[in-house]
Amino acid sequence: MKPHIVFCRVTLFIMLINVASCSKTELPATSQATPASTQQVAFATTIPIDEMNTLIQLEQAPRSAGSLGLNPLLTVLYVSNLSGEVIGFPYDYGTKILRYSEMNQTWTEVKNLNKYSPSWNDILLEPKGWNSVDTKPVIVLPDISHTIQPIEIRIVVQGKIYRNGLPSADEVVAYIDIVLTSDGTLVTPSPGAYPPPTTP
Repeated sequence: MKPHIVFCRVTLFIMLINVASCSKTELPATSQATPASTQQVAFATTIPIDEMNTLIQLEQAPRSAGSLGLNPLLTVLYVSNLSGEVIGFPYDYGTKILRYSEMNQTWTEVKNLNKYSPSWNDILLEPKGWNSVDTKPVIVLPDISHTIQPIEIRIVVQGKIYRNGLPSADEVVAYIDIVLTSDGTLVTPSPGAYPPPTTP
């Protein structure tokens, strides 16, 4: 092959590469944020409070009620104040027991059979490290005797931040997910982080 023909072909190849390179369009960077799950959106609608599991926290008691000879569905939790301010709760700790329905994509409330003693005064929870009571027990009794078990439920407590000895408009929420059977608590799936944990 003649040298000038080889030179022309190489030149043409280089030109084609340059054209392809110049015509390549740079795509803008896209966000990789994970979209909110249907369960997460539904929960945020049911409990529209921003401060969840940050200023107060729920933990499950180390021993089940069944192991103490009590009703095995009686669930004992402890609420702790992680903030630097006093938190006030109503006499029932603003407790809600919720269950998520995959079919309806909604949270529904489960009846709480526990009876609380009404009080005009809020239950005050001091911040940790104040040499005072910063953890209090919360007892619930979910009415799940007629449901297919095991069942995962979400227990929610709700209070308000106190300032200058009075409740403010700032509300705080903590929740925890637990799995129950008629024999009692099986396992705690997660400590209740927000966004909500995996779908039951």
